[in-house]
Amino acid sequence: MAIYFSLEVDFGSNQTEAESARQLIRDSSPLLVGARRVDLHRPDGAGPRVAAVPQGVGYGLPVELADRTERLNLDIDELSAVGRSLYALLGKFTGYRIAAVGWERADTWFDLDELRSDYADELAAGDLPGLVVSDDVYETLPGAKGFKTFEPGYQWIPYRGEKST
Repeated sequence: MAIYFSLEVDFGSNQTEAESARQLIRDSSPLLVGARRVDLHRPDGAGPRVAAVPQGVGYGLPVELADRTERLNLDIDELSAVGRSLYALLGKFTGYRIAAVGWERADTWFDLDELRSDYADELAAGDLPGLVVSDDVYETLPGAKGFKTFEPGYQWIPYRGEKST
């Protein structure tokens, strides 16, 4: 199983904006993390879900994400800086429904139905830091707390950085 740190974005049926996001990722400059420059994997494929995956930040990446980059040993502050950089990249995207930065398993997806059903308590407590939703989605999350404006048309529970486990 692969585990990697990434920005995961769901564009719903908006294929045009999903492809625009893929192109922005392809064209993006490396993320600056202290003295390091962290490139992003080139997103391939099509569909409504787009991931911006920093190179060398993960374990057991699938073949399509594997490259010759060795795994980076980042401390919590550096990993949080990667997260903030990914949110800055997200600020350039439009037309998405839901997005989040964090550790993801390659065989799962944090989708809107799951958010509404399995994470209702966390939404009510405002305890999903970094979650970004479109205003349309936000209006369908009754009782959600802790959201603030991320960009025009989007709400988020502000990202707090990563925590050690």
